[in-house]
Amino acid sequence: SQEEHVAIVDALQKRDVRAAVRLLESHLGNVERNLRLSPRVADLATVLIALDGAIVLRQGLAERIVTADAFYQDDGRQDRGPTELISRIVIPKPRPDATFRAFKVAKRHDLAPATVTAAFHFIIDRGHISMARIAYGGLGPAPRRALATQPAIGSAEPSHARIEAALAAVRPALVRLTVV
Repeated sequence: SQEEHVAIVDALQKRDVRAAVRLLESHLGNVERNLRLSPRVADLATVLIALDGAIVLRQGLAERIVTADAFYQDDGRQDRGPTELISRIVIPKPRPDATFRAFKVAKRHDLAPATVTAAFHFIIDRGHISMARIAYGGLGPAPRRALATQPAIGSAEPSHARIEAALAAVRPALVRLTVV
């Protein structure tokens, strides 16, 4: 969180290395916990998928890299062995012409938490969308890219008709969760 970052910077400015290390360890633990949470509540997962991120897993000295798409599996499990630890998150540096936005909507109904996350990563070149990565979380057992939506957006000039086509393409993929 931003508060964690401010606290870390404050400790560093005061030259309090012990406090800075303690705060950094706590912050990294929070990030790792968010990645390991049930994919339905892992807000960071949707962002990583849209940004084409990867997760580096370590078991002893061995490391392997798993794309965020593959890490969060359809049945809600993670592509991670019981003794593997998340050692790093890799996020490609965005191009200067890239646009990225992420949203989280939370609504409580009958004491059941309902959170939906959406992340959008576009490259618009001379008024045309040349690349689109769209991901949604909280709509099924795992966050997923909206693969059917991306071709509907196409490489044409953004317009109301294109947005309607994209919405029509994504609707069948959206699964509504119910809590029993």
